[in-house]
Amino acid sequence: MVEEKDELIASNSVHEGPLPVLVRDVAADKQADWIARFVRQMARHLHLKASAAAVLVPGAAAGETLASELQAQGVEARFFPGRDLDLKADVVRVLTLHAAKGLEFPIVIIGGLDSGNWPVPEDFDEPDLFAERVRHERRMLYVGLTRAMRGLMLLVPQGCRRPAVVELDLNHWHVESAP
Repeated sequence: MVEEKDELIASNSVHEGPLPVLVRDVAADKQADWIARFVRQMARHLHLKASAAAVLVPGAAAGETLASELQAQGVEARFFPGRDLDLKADVVRVLTLHAAKGLEFPIVIIGGLDSGNWPVPEDFDEPDLFAERVRHERRMLYVGLTRAMRGLMLLVPQGCRRPAVVELDLNHWHVESAP
């Protein structure tokens, strides 16, 4: 916990690269289009295989859906539940934010946020309980964002009101709006 007397100092990274991409107002049925395009572009830019990418989602249902939709887009993808992750498979790995803890990937896309149980103030009678849930969701989003080594994209669904997402400082992102 940072106390008022503590001074926050910006860190300097030894890595350089493109700004992470935040795409606003993505329709649920267009996420796979955005992901497939980003994976192909970043893999080409970084001279890597598409299988260097991971798609991180809040839950298994979103993961299974996105893996299937990516397959339909011509991107070899597979959802890996929990600890069944195969790091040698030549596919784009789709896994939950929880399963991604401790892992890193050259290319990371965070999607499926519309299918998660993300807190909104109206769902809570106690402000402290809401604040704790927001802190938890913010930590999980942070875990996902920090899994990226070279390229990162965050897909923000239409009408998103999740505090962890809407409170991001857009000065640190390349922001696009979905048509």
